[in-house]
Amino acid sequence: MWKGLLLTFVAGAMGGTFPLPMRHMRKWAWENIWTVWSVVALIVVPWLMAFFTVPHLGAVYRESGAGVILLSSLFGFLWGIAGFLFGLSVELVGMSLTFAVVNGLSSAIGSWIPLVVQHPGEILTAGGLIVSAGVVGVVGGVAICSWAGHLRSKQSSGPASSQDPVANKPAFWRKLMVPVTAGVLGPCLNLGFAFGQKISTAAVNAGSSHAASTNALLAVVLSAGFVSNLGYCLYRLMKNRTARLFAIPEAGKYLLLGTIMGTLWMVSYSLYGSSISYFGTYGTVVGWPMLMAMITIVSSLWDIAYGDWTKRPLRIMALGVIVLIGTVGIISYGMFCLQHVT
Repeated sequence: MWKGLLLTFVAGAMGGTFPLPMRHMRKWAWENIWTVWSVVALIVVPWLMAFFTVPHLGAVYRESGAGVILLSSLFGFLWGIAGFLFGLSVELVGMSLTFAVVNGLSSAIGSWIPLVVQHPGEILTAGGLIVSAGVVGVVGGVAICSWAGHLRSKQSSGPASSQDPVANKPAFWRKLMVPVTAGVLGPCLNLGFAFGQKISTAAVNAGSSHAASTNALLAVVLSAGFVSNLGYCLYRLMKNRTARLFAIPEAGKYLLLGTIMGTLWMVSYSLYGSSISYFGTYGTVVGWPMLMAMITIVSSLWDIAYGDWTKRPLRIMALGVIVLIGTVGIISYGMFCLQHVT
């Protein structure tokens, strides 16, 4: 189990760091950055990893069956919508608040749904009730973080007159709906893991290690997510006429930074996929909230290091993150109880 924990913590650290290069790509629009990220993170790196770590990849997909592949792809497409909403959220409300809201909701939903669907008989056991209590607590933690973000927004903007362009920007609570929606759809990635396990099993049967077997599943899920991400990026590139920014003098540097973003993100979730095999029957239920908690911690530390949070909003945000970490701990303990009983 300790190997699973170590892999999850490393994955969380990488996942909380991947958006950092966006701070240094100011001359590109969001859609330019996210297009590069989508190609690298959702197509290039996952398929390279699948080809090099899973033998007889074509046979693996044939053994898995079209039904499992289509279901995994559906979850991947829905997660892809959450993916570009996540990127927009970083632009709208900042990195740490985005991670707190998205990961808080994702950890709760992503843990609870596999429990309800795959183990319905255990919902009313001690472990199941503890998990459900943790889910409620996560909602409270997200609410605290959201209030901190509202205070920071008021603090940074100050009083705005009707002639001030700031006054015409979307209100904070409208902006907040973007990461909330991303948080609701975000667990579809974990659901793709949970309901696509036949692909991983087929990979093991073909000679892949348990740790690398999820790369075959990731390639399918993320390719479907690429479709929704790229579609929205192309829409923005045409609408805003920002495709020309790919030709600016800094484009080479920005392509490198975008590649680093995509690689960090993809390796993070590949490590998470590997960690599942060490957590047993409840791998996708236990590992997901731990991953979300670690990502939230690391992203918050980066934002504090860059001076994005100060004074009262910082204290309230810290309280919200502590609540989220605590409730994720409750969820994890509930999962331990379920495993122990099983």
